[in-house]
Amino acid sequence: MVIDFGNVKAYMMDIFDSIFDHAFIVSAADAVMMEMFYPGEDPRAILALYQKSIAEQLEFYCSTADKKPIRLPRTCYSEQDPDGMKVVPVPYSPTAENLAAHMFELLGQPLKAHFEKTPIRLVNIRLFETPNGWVDHTADGFNPGIMG
Repeated sequence: MVIDFGNVKAYMMDIFDSIFDHAFIVSAADAVMMEMFYPGEDPRAILALYQKSIAEQLEFYCSTADKKPIRLPRTCYSEQDPDGMKVVPVPYSPTAENLAAHMFELLGQPLKAHFEKTPIRLVNIRLFETPNGWVDHTADGFNPGIMG
């Protein structure tokens, strides 16, 4: 065993769970949806705030052994929902292929930073769209998969 999977899972939970779990993922280019969630606000500004916040948090997360779960900035919660619905604006169409590429990038940073002196490296993210359909994303790109 090279590493306890529980250690890798902790990174996945810190990043994926805190960003994407129970979130509505919306393309910042979708003017109708962005206006619904952020009435009167500039979608580019909301996207820039999200990207800046995640980049800063990932930088801190990668530079310290005291890992703290990533939290979205308050403005990425829609005030249209009384419970503060979590909205994740992205600069792409939120397809399974694009989400897998985004997740590959997000997870790759801390794994590389914290395991640079080990043989561990991220080689694949598999994102299931349905129980029988998924996409695999690697550093070389993606491959759709369908079980027969």
